[in-house]
Amino acid sequence: MEDIIDIHNINFVLVFLEGVLSFFSPCVLPLIPIYMGYLAGSGGTKDENGDIIFQRKKVFFNTLFFILGVSFAFFVLALSFTVIGSFFSEHK
Repeated sequence: MEDIIDIHNINFVLVFLEGVLSFFSPCVLPLIPIYMGYLAGSGGTKDENGDIIFQRKKVFFNTLFFILGVSFAFFVLALSFTVIGSFFSEHK
């Protein structure tokens, strides 16, 4: 049982920084404008000066549901791999 990782040895700040760095990796950088456009949606309106003003509430809810959707997809993926791993572990 020495192979089990002790959760107390995990530096969560370091894990968070690794996630932030992975977001800015070269393969993800071209997707940032697409994400921002998707999250802003059609929330922008022009005022009398021609400036674009975004409806913060709409952008917030788009961002919230985008995060929930991606999180749910990873949750289902992890859950399915756990079930498959348990199945193969029991039926060696």
